[in-house]
Amino acid sequence: MTEPLVAIRSFNFTDCLGRNHEVTAYKSAVDPLGEAARRFLSFFAPPGADGYALQRQANREKSERELRDAMLTLEPPRDVSISRATREELQRTAADWAMDGRECGGFLFGSIRPDAFRQRIAVDILEFSRPRTDDHREPGRIRFSAEHFEDAFEGRLSQNRLLGDWHVHLSADSFQPSDTDAGVWSARSDRVSWRPERPAGYLGVILAGNRPNHVSRRMKLSAWFVEPLQYRSLRSENGHLLGRVSTDSEPRPIAIREVG
Repeated sequence: MTEPLVAIRSFNFTDCLGRNHEVTAYKSAVDPLGEAARRFLSFFAPPGADGYALQRQANREKSERELRDAMLTLEPPRDVSISRATREELQRTAADWAMDGRECGGFLFGSIRPDAFRQRIAVDILEFSRPRTDDHREPGRIRFSAEHFEDAFEGRLSQNRLLGDWHVHLSADSFQPSDTDAGVWSARSDRVSWRPERPAGYLGVILAGNRPNHVSRRMKLSAWFVEPLQYRSLRSENGHLLGRVSTDSEPRPIAIREVG
């Protein structure tokens, strides 16, 4: 028995006998030898396709398109949200690993969404990856292993979107990113922007104590945001937003907002 074809586009048509038909995307299935399939084959998925899976994929793609469009009209984030439980877990993890006097770190995952009310992009940290034993760790430096890096950027560590990374600073005045941090974040921001489903922008979070080599589970967090291309609004004479154009980019401090 020939499997029916699942519609991936809604449309109406009149058949050869003058009858009207309504086809609904991801819900209607038709005979592959019937008139609808013969006349509108490109409106249907291949035989055996899962209609619900196709609809979920279409919804994801629609959401990503809307987000990419929003990136052109909304300003970059000025803060990032994190739940108290996630923040405390991150502090515990960082302290436990840094007790040996070496920096440690991991990657951050969560969501990026349009905040139309504030006319900005909203960033939410939902989870993070732990340090790995094959990361290169020194008292003043952390370099992720190639496997850790690729697992994060290829989506193997989380179902959530890659936002950036976190690491511990053990030196004095260590809430500020180093020149190395700035360069690495900028390069990783470019890497993120290669993926069309991941809007450009990279989040860096630094954990540090109040004095050099002070490691505790109450280390404070500072957050920094980098775009591969820093944008400024471009408006017409009557004030309508036309888009944004790029200039050089530097890490920009943003606030950390605790929720929940």
